[in-house]
Amino acid sequence: MKPFISAVLALFLLSACSFHTQTSSGQEYLSAYKPRSSYVQTAQKGDEAEASSKSMQEKLREAASVEPTLAFPQRMGLARIEGGALTTVPPEELEIWSKTNERMGSEFGEFVPLSPMVARMVSDRPAEHRVGTEGIVDVIRLGAARQHVHSVLIYEVVTRQNERETILSAAKVTILGGYIVPSNVHETQAMGSAMFIDVMHGYPYGTVSANVDAQKRLSSAWGWGADNADKSKSADKAKIKLAEQLAQETEKMLRQLKRELAAKQPVQ
Repeated sequence: MKPFISAVLALFLLSACSFHTQTSSGQEYLSAYKPRSSYVQTAQKGDEAEASSKSMQEKLREAASVEPTLAFPQRMGLARIEGGALTTVPPEELEIWSKTNERMGSEFGEFVPLSPMVARMVSDRPAEHRVGTEGIVDVIRLGAARQHVHSVLIYEVVTRQNERETILSAAKVTILGGYIVPSNVHETQAMGSAMFIDVMHGYPYGTVSANVDAQKRLSSAWGWGADNADKSKSADKAKIKLAEQLAQETEKMLRQLKRELAAKQPVQ
């Protein structure tokens, strides 16, 4: 029955992907904003509102004070987040990244999978538990530093499953129909995003996003296709498709970064 249904059911796959790069100078950015000397004076007078404003200005300037130092080839960490926690890269996804690495060539360096165990060893926050966006990035940077990688690609995968009835759902009121008639449609959607950052300075060199949608399968009301194993298998397939999309966009991003950084180099 399952092979027959698989042959009848078409698999519709819609994908939306994009990437962005950044190579701007923090020093050039800040040169357009002169510090206001009145902050110090007003803070000394006890103006708490202005003192708070000064603190915000300091934070903004500190956040902007980063420079792009990326140079290829180099060791690039590969960090995977799922469920808000750092996870080991699954073998199927690792193979995708390895093939991407081979396609890009030695001029870019190599992807180095980050180990949650190493990150846990050097961080006071548990890498395998949800610790919030800011917390998990800190954990990853510490683990990346211990593994001596210069930059790290942090990517996150999310899957969502929906279920709806088909026009044949009326048949599930019968005993035989409930077992053999494809009365439900399950849709699995996978969404992912990634950012490529400098380990030591946190400079954001680029971001990537991908979306794999409308991967469908059928199930009967009481029989095949509705158990947890089927749902898990569908989610795993969607994650692999998503990893392929993220890897493709990451390759485009890194190649674009290489061109932009080369253009910034002074002419010899």
